[in-house]
Amino acid sequence: MSKFKRVSRKVAYENQWISVFEDVIKRAEGEGIYAVVKRPDAVTICVSSPSGLILMLNSFRYPTGEWSLELPMGAIDAGETPEAAAARELREETGVVDAGLTLAGCFYALPGLSDQRVYVFTASAAEESLRSADPAAREEDLGRAAYIPELEISDLIKQGHITDSLTLCSLFFSGVHIARNLSGPGS
Repeated sequence: MSKFKRVSRKVAYENQWISVFEDVIKRAEGEGIYAVVKRPDAVTICVSSPSGLILMLNSFRYPTGEWSLELPMGAIDAGETPEAAAARELREETGVVDAGLTLAGCFYALPGLSDQRVYVFTASAAEESLRSADPAAREEDLGRAAYIPELEISDLIKQGHITDSLTLCSLFFSGVHIARNLSGPGS
């Protein structure tokens, strides 16, 4: 197994949210070019009620031109801990506070392209707290909150209603029951 050695790096594009680098790399097979995307680490929060409802948001995603059913999520600000970011994002995106956050795991969002880590938190909130979530009043790209029964998650994935990779990985880390019948109808 060969290890990459960076020979040089130049900034191909940069703004306040993302940096794209073009690296010249060297390995046993010779030199090549590798694109690297730098983004701040992020958090996702899987909030459930005692009755098994999962709080999700309908977010409009400009690159796909579609609405996406997702868990609350967002970037970790400079100097902020993952737990503080999770509490802030949950409050900003849903209005839910004091939900008792627990770190469930961490993963790389796209390890072949970026070193961005995603910290997955679980939380629980009373159903009335979940139902009072009002993302539309907070950010223009957030639609309505959705309250999904945990046992319906796998069907929504199969039907193509949950397609966001961070949400899919985070549901797995959160222990949400998604394995049931994912192979399709009649199996």
